[in-house]
Amino acid sequence: MLRWRSIVSVVLTLVAVMLVGCSGPVPEAVLPSVDPAKLEQIQSYVSKVEAFRERFDQLPALIAERNWSDTDSLIHGPLGDLRQTVNYLAHQLSPPQAMQLRDLSKNLFKELVKLDLAATTDDQAAVLSAFGRARQNFDQILVLLHS
Repeated sequence: MLRWRSIVSVVLTLVAVMLVGCSGPVPEAVLPSVDPAKLEQIQSYVSKVEAFRERFDQLPALIAERNWSDTDSLIHGPLGDLRQTVNYLAHQLSPPQAMQLRDLSKNLFKELVKLDLAATTDDQAAVLSAFGRARQNFDQILVLLHS
């Protein structure tokens, strides 16, 4: 019985050595080419998101003045279009990037809703807290888009 196991292990070792030794070179992976029109469209959406950041940066002054009417108008007006632009952009990206972009976008808009609700109750501390988290999410979106 012991002799039989030794013979089987030697045969298996020889087969493994032959398989490894006789294998050919591993073919290199071919990266898919990206359509130039698609790259142009992605860049167009990225430019729009960057423009939304300029509008987003108007919020601190409105919050400091406790100008809740204009804060509400900015959130529901120009920044409301940000969600649609980010969703269009996510459709153009690779699945992992698209999922990450959607998650960051979802978090950004949750914070904007919290900011809007806190503004309606004139809760300055909650507004500032929600704005800080929203800014972090927006910054992460921009980092993702430029990576």
